[in-house]
Amino acid sequence: MFIKPAYEDDRFNALYQLYFALSYLNKSDKSYSHNDLHGNNAYLYKILDEDKHFTMKMIRGQNVVVEFDTRYVVKVIDYGHNHIEDKDVSTEKIVDTVCSTQSCGNDCGKEKGYMIISGSKGFEKDFELEGEQSKNKEEWVKDEIAKYGWVDPVKKNVSIDLRSSIRGTKWIKETLIEMQTPSSEKFNLQYLDQDGTPNDEGGNPEEGNIRSIFDMCEYLEKYVVNEYNRKHPKTSTKIGEIIIYDDGRPFEIR
Repeated sequence: MFIKPAYEDDRFNALYQLYFALSYLNKSDKSYSHNDLHGNNAYLYKILDEDKHFTMKMIRGQNVVVEFDTRYVVKVIDYGHNHIEDKDVSTEKIVDTVCSTQSCGNDCGKEKGYMIISGSKGFEKDFELEGEQSKNKEEWVKDEIAKYGWVDPVKKNVSIDLRSSIRGTKWIKETLIEMQTPSSEKFNLQYLDQDGTPNDEGGNPEEGNIRSIFDMCEYLEKYVVNEYNRKHPKTSTKIGEIIIYDDGRPFEIR
């Protein structure tokens, strides 16, 4: 997604589209994690030829926080490991409903790769059947989740979806330093393993310490996207605007 040279001028725009959306999906009493957001699950969908572009405006409240010209829209696929919690709908409730089906039995999904969907709840059940008695249940479940890259669809994790940025970390930091972005020398994307990381909300975007999707979104928003696009303007023809809101209003095309 962020590696091919042809996309270079849109890398930060694409990252911001992604983390703006993820941050919105984790507002207030909602939570969402994709849990498998590597480069092959996030695509740049090209909607215009090279001689045209549209302006994308991201709105918080009544304010335009980020505005950039692009010809790409980010699309995310493969929702098999997702965590979701919104009002009366949650992954945990879905798991409880599905896994309470008597015909499933204790080995439900193990031959098809589905057992990870039940996350820590499934491992708690496994502990009762085969857990090491030298460990308590909480320790055993935590160790099992770590083996699967901290993918736990029944629990909130606002850090794991930073995975989509890991392969581009070197390029990101080099570009930030070149732009003399605040805290660029200290820019540090915390991610424990290439396949996942535990939930960590202790970051500080102002210091370049990125530990969650919120940190990445805020850092890109405050210091990077507008400035990068100012220094790398599109020379193609503008054909319209896409307006994206973070308060639940539908997007607009003008």
